Amino acid sequence: MSEATGTSLEDLCKRQAFHDNFPWFAETTMRDEWAPHFPGEMPTSMTPPVSGPLVMPDANIALDRIGYIPGR
Repeated sequence: MSEATGTSLEDLCKRQAFHDNFPWFAETTMRDEWAPHFPGEMPTSMTPPVSGPLVMPDANIALDRIGYIPGR
């Protein structure tokens, strides 16, 4: 999501994070990483574990985000 498209993280409605290394996710506490970007309520979030490997070599997370463009 970028300002160039007319939207930003504040306009995020839903986030899904797919992890192939769930113990790593538990240690990194992604919610703590995302929290500073959302001063109010954070968007709906889902984090299911998946079997790897993911599409990108050496990646251990894949994000799926849904947002909107205000005023459209």
